[in-house]
Amino acid sequence: METKKIIDINSIIEKNKEKFDFLSNVQKKSIRKLNELLEKNNLLPFLKDFKFLDLAWMIAVQYIFKFDNNYWASVIIAPYTYWWSEWYFELAVIYFKDEDKYILDYTTPIIKDVLWYLLPESVIRYLKEIKNLKK
Repeated sequence: METKKIIDINSIIEKNKEKFDFLSNVQKKSIRKLNELLEKNNLLPFLKDFKFLDLAWMIAVQYIFKFDNNYWASVIIAPYTYWWSEWYFELAVIYFKDEDKYILDYTTPIIKDVLWYLLPESVIRYLKEIKNLKK
C-alpha cells in the first residue's frame, strides 16, 4: 500500500507569513480550526495542495484534495465568503482538465454546485462524503 505524503500546512503558512498576516484574525482562526479537524479526521493524507491565492484585491486560501475514488475537492476561504462576522468556506467538487486548470464537477450525487457559507465542521462532513463516493 502506498504511503501518502502529508503536506505540512504550517510550513507553507510560515513561508507565506506576510500573506497569512494579511488575513483577519477571524480568518486565521477558521483556517486553524479546519486544519485541526482535517488532522483529527485523518483527511490530511488526501490534501494535494494548500496555497495562498493573490487575487486582485485580496488574499484567499485554497485547499485541494484528491481522494482514492478519483474525486477532487477545492475548499476556499476568501473575503467574499464573509457573513455576519464569521468567515466561511466554500467547497466544490472539481476535476482537472490539465495539470493547472480545473473545472467544477456538477455530476456528483451529493454536491450539485459550489457550497457556500460552510463552517469548518461542515467542510469536514462534505469531504468525508466525497471521499466515500463510489466512482
